[in-house]
Amino acid sequence: MNPIIIETKRLRIIAGTAEITHAAIHNRLLFSELLHAIITPAWPHELLKDAEPFFAEVLVKDPDSAGWWIWYVTLKDIKNGIATLIGNVGFKGRPHTDGTVELGYSILDEFQRNGYGLEATRALIDWAFKNDAVSSITAETFPDLIPSIQIMKKCGMTFDGPGSEEGTIRYRMNRSELSWV
Repeated sequence: MNPIIIETKRLRIIAGTAEITHAAIHNRLLFSELLHAIITPAWPHELLKDAEPFFAEVLVKDPDSAGWWIWYVTLKDIKNGIATLIGNVGFKGRPHTDGTVELGYSILDEFQRNGYGLEATRALIDWAFKNDAVSSITAETFPDLIPSIQIMKKCGMTFDGPGSEEGTIRYRMNRSELSWV
């Protein structure tokens, strides 16, 4: 099964499949080949280490759910034609019955503050809203993670109250609020 790929000006964003996520956990060389990207020593981000086995398991059971879980963000190198894995974005599963999906994102430290998180997040929001089952997108963070909040705001999300875990806050955007297209 070929992965879903989103191309932006600077990024190539690849939806995780069972094969890709399994390789991410067990075979770094194959993972690099499947993404057509260099995998830096900083990969994976600490928070992702526990989540990737879950994604792999879900995608084995439900291959058609690719796109509703993890996406790998690679930075294109136009000059040399080589990409580098710089982070991940994704959802916490398919849209709920009310049409809501929850979005998450993470860029490796050495690649932060270049707009890659914003570019990848916007691309994934665009992708999600092309699906008629999606009516709103939420994202959660901690109140002191200002860069994360800035990404949500720049994407058009607005504060929506406390998050699902203690100490977190939630932002939301509805399909009708998509402002950059």
